[in-house]
Amino acid sequence: MRQRIAYQAEPDYPTLAQAKAYASDFRNGSPNAYAKDDTWAKYWLSGYLDILTTRLQANIYVVVSYP
Repeated sequence: MRQRIAYQAEPDYPTLAQAKAYASDFRNGSPNAYAKDDTWAKYWLSGYLDILTTRLQANIYVVVSYP
């Protein structure tokens, strides 16, 4: 059996409350985002995990975490 590699450790994904907070921040103009546009904003969750918040249509948002 192969040994686990350190980067394969599961990161601390955002909770539902955090996802709601990112969507709320995005609706309010993304003041805490490090990069933003009219339809998306990027946030840092940790040193190795980012958050992308996107508006799909009126009042429908997607919050995605990625390395």
